[in-house]
Amino acid sequence: MRRLLPHQLLNALLLCGVVSSCGDKKDDAKPKEHTVEVRFQATAIPSNYMAQFYVEEDNGSGATTTYMDNPSGTEAHTHQASRAKRTGHTIEAMIGISEVTSGTALPASASVKADIVVDGAVKQTITVDRNTTADRYGDREKTMLLTLE
Repeated sequence: MRRLLPHQLLNALLLCGVVSSCGDKKDDAKPKEHTVEVRFQATAIPSNYMAQFYVEEDNGSGATTTYMDNPSGTEAHTHQASRAKRTGHTIEAMIGISEVTSGTALPASASVKADIVVDGAVKQTITVDRNTTADRYGDREKTMLLTLE
């Protein structure tokens, strides 16, 4: 039986490594891009109250984009993300109803609703209404957070 010399053994190992690394190579996974909207709807907000919408977008590197609005009455708003969002980016939405001046109690029909919509599908929903606990200032708020997959 013939013995392999050290350099022949080394060449054989290198050849095995080259052969095993050949074949089907998968492309490096690129983060998926998403279209993100945050939809808001204020319904039957009396004049002594104010609806509040707030969105913060995190692009994964710490940079954020903020959108705020204070609609009156009954209005629908859609906030389109400032650019395509990728896997790992975070969207935070806060909605609220604040008592601006003392007056009538918040009616049962009053509400503020927010949906986070990713690629056309509703992923999360929150609603603030008379049943949402008010803080000592009369503000009712809820927040939702979604990290894209």
